[in-house]
Amino acid sequence: MRTRKQTKKDQKQPISPVKKSTTKGERTSTRLRRCPSCSFTTNSKEELLDHVQDHPNISVQYCSLCEYSTWHKGNMKQHVQMHSQEDVLTCEKCSYTTTRQFAYKMHLKYHHSSERPFKCQTCGKSFAAKSVLRNHLKVHSDDRPFKCPTCEYSARTKGSLDAHISRHRKEKPFLCAECGYRSFLKTEMEKHMRRHTGLHPYKCDLCDYSAVQKICLDVHMTKHTGHLPFICGECGHRTAIKSNLVVHMRTHTGLKPFRCPHCEYSGGSNQSLHRHIAYVHLTQAPVICLGCSYQPKSKGALRKHYGKGEDHQTYRCKVCDKEPVTYKKLLNHLAQHVDIETATLVT
Repeated sequence: MRTRKQTKKDQKQPISPVKKSTTKGERTSTRLRRCPSCSFTTNSKEELLDHVQDHPNISVQYCSLCEYSTWHKGNMKQHVQMHSQEDVLTCEKCSYTTTRQFAYKMHLKYHHSSERPFKCQTCGKSFAAKSVLRNHLKVHSDDRPFKCPTCEYSARTKGSLDAHISRHRKEKPFLCAECGYRSFLKTEMEKHMRRHTGLHPYKCDLCDYSAVQKICLDVHMTKHTGHLPFICGECGHRTAIKSNLVVHMRTHTGLKPFRCPHCEYSGGSNQSLHRHIAYVHLTQAPVICLGCSYQPKSKGALRKHYGKGEDHQTYRCKVCDKEPVTYKKLLNHLAQHVDIETATLVT
């Protein structure tokens, strides 16, 4: 027979290990979600929402303005406030918004605080929270347990895999109200919106440089520190970013996993494939000459116009309004707007 003390002790013991997500929007495979009416458990929010609809006593609520759904009235009330902009806290340094005071304070601490006591021993980066450092360490790990069922891609996190799978489905749920640009990821949309707002939230502490993306600031900081932690074992090439080293290693192995759907070309990086599409298969030239406001209808017309002289050397991109872009760098610039499957520009 159990004593009262033993019963309380048993109640405190967790049924299964639960690991909190370490980044906003990301859910790890060990986070357990439980049905409020039965013993069903899953690590997928989508599976749980599908399951609870079988219970007549649970009413799933759907947001009329987006794809959000929940059975918690409190969660839906808080979500609706985000659309109505009532009591919304907006970060002055980036595009982050929330209706929760605690979440707002945590955002300022994790993303904009100068106090970063938790340091990565591999690359030297410092973080405001131990949980963020723990998530960062996955960058240095070769473990990719999340496999794509359609291709050979594998990811370190389920969030990265979900984003990859959406590309197979060609789903772009995030829409820019300014220009109609669509994105696979909310983070990509936030970066895109900075082109309209001019916001550069990532600022260098040592000079006047500021960047739209944190990775750009990380690369810039190596100019001050000279710290290039990722080294090629074949030739000694050094880089500040591990992904750049992965691409570099393919020059030694000959691996070219990025294949063109329009010809037999294959490249060692996604960037090289985009450049190939822009140079070989793209027919459009959505630019405006800054010398005479001429707008060529094709790349052939652009080449002829460029040959007219020095007054026709720089252009403005009609896709993102960037200027000036020199003729020699124009196709490299347009490559970032290319849709690989259709060989057209994403506007």
